[in-house]
Amino acid sequence: MSPKPAAALLFLFICGMLLFNAPLLSAFTLPDNPPALLPLFLMFAWLALIAASALILRKTGADDDEQPEADP
Repeated sequence: MSPKPAAALLFLFICGMLLFNAPLLSAFTLPDNPPALLPLFLMFAWLALIAASALILRKTGADDDEQPEADP
C-alpha cells in the first residue's frame, strides 16, 4: 500500500478513536457505573471498518495513482 492511503487510514483511525471512543469510554466508566461492553464493541467495530476499507483499497487498486513507467 502506498503512503497516501496508509496515512489517510491512520488519520481516519485516530480521528475515530478520539471522536467516538474516548468520550464513550469516559461516559460509560464513571465511578458510579460498572464498565460496559458497548465502548469495547464500538472500538472493535471501528477497527473492523478501518480493516475493511484497507482491504477495499488494496483489492480495487484505488491507491495506484502512479503513472506507469515508459519503456526505454
